[in-house]
Amino acid sequence: MKEKKRKEKNELTLMRYMKVEAEIVQIEADDVPVAISNEVSKSQISMLVIGASSGGDFTR
Repeated sequence: MKEKKRKEKNELTLMRYMKVEAEIVQIEADDVPVAISNEVSKSQISMLVIGASSGGDFTR
């Protein structure tokens, strides 16, 4: 769990450096597309990026 929190903190630090407003949100649901759609509507998200790096960390 500590490792996950460290990675989330590093990702948010990178987003702030790149001047991107970002927030990590964890959603649990049986119907993932509907849950994501509801969160986008509720949070008034204008751009959503979903993805993962191959190694679990950002690299250059």
